[in-house]
Amino acid sequence: MRGGVSGYRSLGKLGSPGLEPAGGRDGEFVISPSAALIRPCGGFSNLRASPFWQGVCQPIAIMNHSTGPVLVITGMHRSGTSVITAAFASAGLDVGPRLMPAAQENPLGHFEDLDFVSLHERILRANGIAREGFTVAVDIPVPPSLSEEARTLIEQRREGGKAWGWKDPRTTLFLEWWADLLPDARFILLVRSPAEAIDSLFRRGDDAFALNPVFALDVWMAYNRRIHEFALAHPDRCLVVDSETAVADPSTVVATVQKRWSISLTEPEMVVDQRLFQRQVIRGRRALVSLLRPDATRLYATLATLAGRTDVEAEPAANQHEPVVQAVEEWARGARSDALAFRTAAEIESVSRQIESLIQERDDARREIELLLQRPIQEPAPKKPLRKRLSREAKRLASQAGWLVPGAGRAQRIPGSLPPLRGRE
Repeated sequence: MRGGVSGYRSLGKLGSPGLEPAGGRDGEFVISPSAALIRPCGGFSNLRASPFWQGVCQPIAIMNHSTGPVLVITGMHRSGTSVITAAFASAGLDVGPRLMPAAQENPLGHFEDLDFVSLHERILRANGIAREGFTVAVDIPVPPSLSEEARTLIEQRREGGKAWGWKDPRTTLFLEWWADLLPDARFILLVRSPAEAIDSLFRRGDDAFALNPVFALDVWMAYNRRIHEFALAHPDRCLVVDSETAVADPSTVVATVQKRWSISLTEPEMVVDQRLFQRQVIRGRRALVSLLRPDATRLYATLATLAGRTDVEAEPAANQHEPVVQAVEEWARGARSDALAFRTAAEIESVSRQIESLIQERDDARREIELLLQRPIQEPAPKKPLRKRLSREAKRLASQAGWLVPGAGRAQRIPGSLPPLRGRE
């Protein structure tokens, strides 16, 4: 196969097994269309660095070592990707050896493969974009060094020999790149109402939207435009899923993927806590989205239709004279305040438990002092040494009780108020 690639020639015909040495000079290959093995005539020393390997050979190697379609789960931030990935993980999909730990906003876990997250973050930084991926940039090129790292990462994941995939909202920014790199990849694309998604972002309290809340809606548009364009360009490789459906019935989504792409998975075992997925957004705030970005309302309706929903309608426009930007800023402040109140209530509950524990320790210390003072005297002893010993014991116990013993000072004065000792008392 010389066409356009200097130094290579094809000696195989359709159906011939693999690649054979061409018997020519160093750097020549023999390639057949069914190739599953790549063998250079002069060795592998410069193979991986060659354009031929990166453009032709490695994609062939990736496809022929596949254990089935790779599942890529993505969508705009706060769109239910964690919920659906948890369902696939419980059904047997390998979603990575090192996952991002749980957090307050995702108490069950994010289910994000840290190696893919790190790769995406470094691509973003190379383009001057913050690692969270909150951007409206259209073109985000991938540096060649990170492309090679991605190929290596794919090879490592395939070594597990089972169905695998990953989840990261940032993947949405690189859909076409991943589609070219992984010809056997299949994409589960989560979509969520713009009002619900940005309300969740406000509640999480991301700094990127504190001073400019409207930017959250811009980011939603940028992500979901990519999803729409990609789904239309690759309909056989994509499954668009509405977040409400994913949360309400993740088992059906898993079953659909199994049937559509013949991936061997089991019945999901996880149970979704519906309370973790806030959907109650004030209708007036939904109307703000319709007024501020009517194209966002239309785009979501289109995506919901692709996901099989027929009940999504455009929100009525708000009063045209309403100061929309100021209203959205108030919305953001209110959502952040609600989230802060929730966290504060949890902290108060924790402190209350600690206080209860300290009060119990105080009561135990009081009882110990009382038992000490009631203990009968078994041996005659000089009055003065006995008073000193009792005084030391009372001080020690009062110190243990600490500031929670209101009677600590009184306890220290008890020995001085004892009646005089007589004889063998």
